[in-house]
Amino acid sequence: MASITKIGSSWRVLIRRREHKPLCKTFRNKAQAEVWARQREADIVRFAMATTMRRGEIIQLRWDDLDAAKRLILVRDRDDPRKKQGNDQWVPLLGDAWELVQRQPKEGERIFPVHAQALSKVFKAACDGLGIPDLHFHDLRHEGTSRLFEQGYEIQQVSLATSRKNWSHLRRYSSLKPEDLHRLKDPGKLDDEAAPDRGSQNFLRLYGSWFTGLEEMPAHAPYC
Repeated sequence: MASITKIGSSWRVLIRRREHKPLCKTFRNKAQAEVWARQREADIVRFAMATTMRRGEIIQLRWDDLDAAKRLILVRDRDDPRKKQGNDQWVPLLGDAWELVQRQPKEGERIFPVHAQALSKVFKAACDGLGIPDLHFHDLRHEGTSRLFEQGYEIQQVSLATSRKNWSHLRRYSSLKPEDLHRLKDPGKLDDEAAPDRGSQNFLRLYGSWFTGLEEMPAHAPYC
């Protein structure tokens, strides 16, 4: 979790991370500090929507399980009611999922070294701030599945990407409407404006506002 503290005329961010050394950086104003502090959680939310992965699957992803040549990642022990262990699956990193992985610092074995409960706490706080009731991190899996259909992927392709083997259940999960067929996009491209205005879309816009100018944002001081 991140804490933001004012020190003199500057703002210091301290991010405590499980199994890793904490990160610390100082900025000239609070707005810049807040953007940097929430970057990893924002990346995880976007990654969850792009891949339809569950929270537990995302935080366990390892750099060693990444196939850069094929843009695949191995999800170990993926949830399956018929097989609790050993259900490893190669998953394609579609849309902006690949870029989100590449921007993560390679400082340990895991790509997203975040504690599950800490991630849930940040997600709930953001939803509360937007006034969105009864929205959970797992709902992003539903949103991501719907987007795959909206982007023009066939049901067998969505089944492969989401690990949902039951096509009947997958049809119910898509939530597509007849009018949605008029605006199908090329596979692999996200279109936030064309996507349904769901609660998770509002949440993504919140994080999107934090990303603005992040790459060009100068740090006032080096890492602590």
